Amino acid sequence: YLTAKSDPGYFGGDTEDGDPMARCFSNKSAFQNIRACPVKKGGLIAHTHRVIHWGNQGEGDAERMLLDWHTDNSSSSSSSS
Repeated sequence: YLTAKSDPGYFGGDTEDGDPMARCFSNKSAFQNIRACPVKKGGLIAHTHRVIHWGNQGEGDAERMLLDWHTDNSSSSSSSS
């Protein structure tokens, strides 16, 4: 993951026509900001909506679960009454 400090859009938001990933990784040295988050079996990690996750093969333990949910507190509605 990237810390909020390493993500220009975390507090300031993203531009409509911009690429958030390009902003975070504008040069090769920016990849040094990536942090690992190892978790023991049965553990839990919670992130904001800005998380970008990539997995690996792990260490031979085939049991793995991912739970994802989204909430929205916007006052606009996409459905009509």
